[in-house]
Amino acid sequence: MGNFLAMARLTLRFFGPPEVRRSDGERLPTLRTRKGLWLLALLVLRAGKTVERLWLAGQLWPDAPAETGLANLRRSLTDLRGALGPDATRISSPTSTTLCFDAQGIDCDLLAFDADPLGQLALYRGILLEGCDEEWVFVERRQREARYSEARLACAQSAPPAEAYSHLKALLETEPTHEEAVRRLMELGGQLGRQSEALTIFRRFREQLSAQRLVPDPQTQALYLSLQEKLRQPKAPPIRPKWTETVRPALPQSLTPFVGRRREQAELMALLLYEPLVTLLGMGGLGKTRLALRVAEELSGEFPEGVVFVELAPLAASDTLVTAVARSLGRRCESLEELVSALAGQRLLLVLDNAEHVLPACRVLIQALRQRAPQLRFLVTSREPLELLGEVHWRLEPLPDDDARRLFSQCAIRARPTSALEAGSVTSLCQQLEGIPLALELAAGRLGVLTLSQLLERLTERFRLLQGGTAHPERHRTLRTVLESSWEQLSPDDQQALAWLSLFRGGWSLEGAVHVVFPDEDEFTALDRLTRLVARSFVLSEGGRFRMLETVRLFAEQHLAPADRLCAQTRLLTWFHELALRDSEDSQQQLWLERMEAERANLRVALDAAGETPELHALGLQVAIRTCSLYRLRGGITQARQDLARFLAALPATDPEYTRGHWHLGKLAHLQGDFAAAWEYFGQARKPLRDWGQVYVLEARGVLARDQGELELAETELLAAQSLCDSLGGSPLWCHSARATLAWLRGDYPQARALLEPSIAQLRAENNRISLASSLLWWAKIQRDSGEESDEEATLTEALALSQELGYTLGEVGARYGQAERLLRLGHFVQAEQLASEASKRLVGEPSAGALPRLLLVQAAACRELRELSRAEALLDEAQRALQHWDAPESRLLVQIEAALLRQAQGEPAQARLLWDSAEALRQRHGFVLPPFLRLPKESGYPPPNPEP
Repeated sequence: MGNFLAMARLTLRFFGPPEVRRSDGERLPTLRTRKGLWLLALLVLRAGKTVERLWLAGQLWPDAPAETGLANLRRSLTDLRGALGPDATRISSPTSTTLCFDAQGIDCDLLAFDADPLGQLALYRGILLEGCDEEWVFVERRQREARYSEARLACAQSAPPAEAYSHLKALLETEPTHEEAVRRLMELGGQLGRQSEALTIFRRFREQLSAQRLVPDPQTQALYLSLQEKLRQPKAPPIRPKWTETVRPALPQSLTPFVGRRREQAELMALLLYEPLVTLLGMGGLGKTRLALRVAEELSGEFPEGVVFVELAPLAASDTLVTAVARSLGRRCESLEELVSALAGQRLLLVLDNAEHVLPACRVLIQALRQRAPQLRFLVTSREPLELLGEVHWRLEPLPDDDARRLFSQCAIRARPTSALEAGSVTSLCQQLEGIPLALELAAGRLGVLTLSQLLERLTERFRLLQGGTAHPERHRTLRTVLESSWEQLSPDDQQALAWLSLFRGGWSLEGAVHVVFPDEDEFTALDRLTRLVARSFVLSEGGRFRMLETVRLFAEQHLAPADRLCAQTRLLTWFHELALRDSEDSQQQLWLERMEAERANLRVALDAAGETPELHALGLQVAIRTCSLYRLRGGITQARQDLARFLAALPATDPEYTRGHWHLGKLAHLQGDFAAAWEYFGQARKPLRDWGQVYVLEARGVLARDQGELELAETELLAAQSLCDSLGGSPLWCHSARATLAWLRGDYPQARALLEPSIAQLRAENNRISLASSLLWWAKIQRDSGEESDEEATLTEALALSQELGYTLGEVGARYGQAERLLRLGHFVQAEQLASEASKRLVGEPSAGALPRLLLVQAAACRELRELSRAEALLDEAQRALQHWDAPESRLLVQIEAALLRQAQGEPAQARLLWDSAEALRQRHGFVLPPFLRLPKESGYPPPNPEP
């Protein structure tokens, strides 16, 4: 274990010229292209989070088609993993369509700086990823520059003058046109007697602006002139505010603590230091007002004339907007011209809250003020954007899980101070309410009369349940009221479109929307319609797909008429049928699998609708058959079997789909260890089949017989399949892979190699990656038992990478099993047990049980070698129970061998003798030849010799 853990940390330096040093102390080898390094940076920027492969490909190859981008991504990912060496496992594939970077325990300047900009200023050695000119990096750079600037300014604000002056100089070295820093530095230069140096810095700043055809702000220019004057007349009169006619109303004070939103707060503050107009967007109830107030409070010291908050929700008409803004400013203005004149030359932050119902008036006001008062900053909260030139759209998302739990718990204590909240129930409630702050607050309010479990039971009626009292503003007293106020602002066409879109459960693509919701419109018209719904905060756009929050979807679904629902379900099912027909021949390739995986929840909606609607049964069966490969490769076998059985139950045997459906049912039953059902299904499929259908059934029966230990029957079926295939002009290698596994079970490793090697070469030539991944697992066993252990390791690594990229769950588990078993043979027992345990978790909820007993046996053997005999016993019992789902003789043989070894270790030689005898009898009955490292003893009672590491 020490060899695995006693290592340095992976070190990443992303500020300035990028530098990567692996945990073995070596620098990152040169990659084929720098795209690999930029891929690493993108993953680190989102460390600990799943990132869609399609999104990564779009960021790195924005002008390439999706298929080309994904292919490029695969090559760069393989290149990067190879270069990372011992740290390659930090890049995992949680699902077939995602990647994730594990940053636990690494040394990364970027992550350390993001976590604590104030405390880690020294890490900022230069711009982020110097030398990278990818489009995505400029946004990331700007955010870090803003955080660095903010941190330096914060240090300067709290530090003594001389130290503050140094902070500002350091900031200007990296960001020489930071005007706020220049102003503060000139102010401090006057205090410290360093006027000449401060004036020199200003002139350099002015020259750089001039090169960009810009000029300093009037305020900065005035400060420069003042500093010049101070050199001649040290006691120059202070600059006074231009007007203080009346007392300006203070910012509204929150009566409850502000929870979470630290990242959002920091990003908005940084944006407002640079951008003149930022619109904070989101549906009602997300907490836009609270966040805007928090940001305004924090920025109040950044604006000489302060921060002004204008509540627009009570306004009944647009013509009162000028009056409302003037009143909040402490002014009396009757016209827009008066207001503009009053604010000319002022540097303040104007917060316009809840602007969605007065957007036209806001546009006119903001345009006029930006022309005459360019020093103003605007923060607008709205459910839809202003659509003004230069406007930054900043969309607010629901609270993350931790913040949602904190908010709910705080509100729950106020509703019932003595309540005890079970953590799992709180998490479930927060997830069901999707972190919507208003929904959480209204739900917590119900704890005055309901228990938490009662509350959870009633969330299916959330719109009736989530209602508040007079403590909430009228527009926020019920969740329904919030959504209805936005719904009423939609056109009838948009209302109908939103209702139809509620049929999608897992989000949707533009193509899906065109087929199901906008069949009479072209793609660009549909895109315009969706864009409008995104702008109004009903629909979210993420990674090229669209979705609704479940709360919004349920609200929209209530407006879907029964006739429209049936029409939408039929269109959805028809679209999946088209997808399956279009891509079924390519169903072993990653692009089709990723596409279908993204639509899995919607596929479930379509098949459920087909099952409940007799007139859709036939179409549902065709879709279920043609999407079986998705479930076989990526999980969901039980559901796929249920779908097929439901549709086939009422189908006559003469129907063309009857035999194909039963063949698929047999394959699925086989994967689950339901051997009797598999034989029955293959029997039903075989009778009417002819020609190629017969080849498929014979091959499937041969593999099934093999797994049941009937090696002679297996060979007969496979040879018959190959003979028929030859007569039909098929590939002479058709059954070679399956026959190679028979040869391996009989210990004929040269024959196994001779059969499998050309088959693997053909699979590579055809780019048949799923079959290749499966064959490589058997190839690794042949290499192992032929004494080629170094080749075995490389083969397992290739099989694992292929399976992970394709989302092939059973292939990934098989490769992990091979790696764990290899570690066990090499004496790395702790690592073997950990790897096998992690692999077995991938099978949770998916009883394709062939791999589970083997993984449990690796864990049991490792614990036995570590003398953890009680745990080894428990794992062995679990493996024996797993055989109820996969009662294959070879697996039973391995269980008996491990049981004998455990009894020997426990000092029970008589019991061990009985188990050895039973294992030998089982081996002889089926004709198995065990691998060299696992030979049975020649005399009962003696354990097999331990292999040399």
